[in-house]
Amino acid sequence: MASATAHARAPRPALPQLEAIGRIAAGVAHEINTPTQYISDAAHFAKDAVVDLLELLQLQSAALAALRTGAPAAGVLAAVDASAARIDSNFIQAELPAALASVIEGSTRIAEIVRAMKALTHPRTDAPTFIEVHAAIAMAVRMTRSTLRNIAIVELDLGEVPAVRGHAGGLVEVLVNLIVNATDAVTEAARGGLGHICVRSRHDGGLVHITVEDDGIGVTEEIARLAFEPFFTTKAIGRGTGQGLTLAQRVIEQQLGGRVVMRAGEVRGTVVEISLPADGPETAQ
Repeated sequence: MASATAHARAPRPALPQLEAIGRIAAGVAHEINTPTQYISDAAHFAKDAVVDLLELLQLQSAALAALRTGAPAAGVLAAVDASAARIDSNFIQAELPAALASVIEGSTRIAEIVRAMKALTHPRTDAPTFIEVHAAIAMAVRMTRSTLRNIAIVELDLGEVPAVRGHAGGLVEVLVNLIVNATDAVTEAARGGLGHICVRSRHDGGLVHITVEDDGIGVTEEIARLAFEPFFTTKAIGRGTGQGLTLAQRVIEQQLGGRVVMRAGEVRGTVVEISLPADGPETAQ
């Protein structure tokens, strides 16, 4: 009896991360490397420009001091003109604000990527909160941008939806997995040119619906029925474990109180629809 009680009280292990997270790691590195490069370029330009401007400022101060004391200032003024011409002060005045803006923009972009990765990997032991659905979608699209490059274009068709309750990281994680799966489906279709993935959101009858639709190889009714079974996969050996959709379903049902279904697209491709109970601030009040 004691062992049974101890077993019953043992904490549940955290859900393993979806397999898609590992696949986008290289893409995340690329996403961070790009702003890092132009931060570095802009910072080096700003450093050189500031050094030159400080030199010019010192010469101008010396010229003003000479004028105030009545000392001969011709030589100092000539040095000011020569320094201004050498450093091209007009160019610096025009370009330095833009360089500093690039540093701020790049830093902000890196911070957003880091926050997204933290949301994906941070253990969800905190209490559920209100989730801004469109913010979660935007984060998932950002996280998969490099994975999608040269494969598919993501289109957003977002309606007005209230917040839902749960862990934002869990919803982002599921959306990342669904977008990566859609990318694989587009790749396997091998039609040439870019494929299309559409993420939609709608609010209907107390539910928030999020759909991820692709124009890839599509699914049969049998595949759609089995897709969420553990270890079921249609991918080649080594390309998937068959756990991604199973874990996605568990996150949606256990962490967010919703459901997820898969079906064939009306024309081609696959549609995965998540339905979550609307629980925005106005509902909570």
